[in-house]
Amino acid sequence: MLEVDTGDLSKFLASRYKAGIGNRSSARILSSLRRFLRLLHQGNRITIDLYCIVESPHIGRTLPVSLSEQDVELLHECSPR
Repeated sequence: MLEVDTGDLSKFLASRYKAGIGNRSSARILSSLRRFLRLLHQGNRITIDLYCIVESPHIGRTLPVSLSEQDVELLHECSPR
């Protein structure tokens, strides 16, 4: 059996944070890690199901970029009449 606990996961995630990995990338890494942990648990390679313990980082929604007044004028000039 492999010995994995929440401390190991916390250290791993902290190292990703210190490396400057963003929330979206962290969430992708965590998703892959969760699937791997689930596979290990189902194959009786680890004793506790860490899949349910680890939470995803909050991913905020980005606002759309609005067009400048100049961009709108250019679009208006280029549109067929």
